[in-house]
Amino acid sequence: MFVPFLVVALIFAFTSLKNTTKITRPHIDYLSIIESAIGLASLVASVSLASDLDLTSPLVIGLFVLAIVVLVFYCSSLT
Repeated sequence: MFVPFLVVALIFAFTSLKNTTKITRPHIDYLSIIESAIGLASLVASVSLASDLDLTSPLVIGLFVLAIVVLVFYCSSLT
């Protein structure tokens, strides 16, 4: 029952909708990608290890501090 409606809508979309935006080639900031990946991965790892190890474990604290420092650099580089 739904499939014929979907096919008609798809045909209508392909025939009548036009792309109105300009295609741009934005600059990729590789440093921001690396910083966000390291910061978020460290944060997730520290929270995950906190459930297995003690919250005051040096590994957990070190990963959490690393995550905070890298994410602060990431946020400061956005402005």
